[in-house]
Amino acid sequence: MVARLTNIFLHPVFIGCIVLYSLIRYLRRIEFAMPDWLNGQVTDLLCIPVVLMICLAFVRVIKKNATIELKLWLIGLICLEYALIFEWMLPKKSAIYTADWLDVCMYFTGGLIFYFIQPLFRPKQKNQKPVNS
Repeated sequence: MVARLTNIFLHPVFIGCIVLYSLIRYLRRIEFAMPDWLNGQVTDLLCIPVVLMICLAFVRVIKKNATIELKLWLIGLICLEYALIFEWMLPKKSAIYTADWLDVCMYFTGGLIFYFIQPLFRPKQKNQKPVNS
């Protein structure tokens, strides 16, 4: 049952987000020149959907219910938490963090993207017919 509930980790959307995020982080590490929007905002955009996919998988395992989905208010609360921590609190504590309103927008945009792609992670019904049949 756990394997069926955690199929999110094998979903192409999850894998694609992880690969793209990792690639951008690697290119930063080797100091590869990238456009500012790719270097600065895409990782913030990808962060929230990845975190929420992991949260969804764990909630489904804990509740033993593969059909649970995260509500919009909860997604918004998690985005707000990330915005407060990474764009308000941490910049006050350390110089390696910078407050940026565009990053806040990326967190909430990522949350909305997750909300609309979340149905992709629903388990398929055994007797479900293909949509285009």
